[in-house]
Amino acid sequence: MRLPVAEDDLAESELLKSGWRREFVASEPRLSEMCDLFTSLGKEVLLQSAREELTTQDDSCKTCFASVIEEPFTIWTREMENAV
Repeated sequence: MRLPVAEDDLAESELLKSGWRREFVASEPRLSEMCDLFTSLGKEVLLQSAREELTTQDDSCKTCFASVIEEPFTIWTREMENAV
């Protein structure tokens, strides 16, 4: 599965206005698993790099992700436009 990584760094306010909901930050292997899960639930998924976001978090978040080799992404979801 090709991960749906955003090419542009959209502002959170723009995403929220477009119906996106911020879920959480993850890296592989959970990242692919969660993308598959949200897609199976009828959600559209968008990923944004979370490297910069993590620099503003408290030390517990920084410590957790410092040990991760894979890049962390913020997972955004919204209802698919063609959903019934």
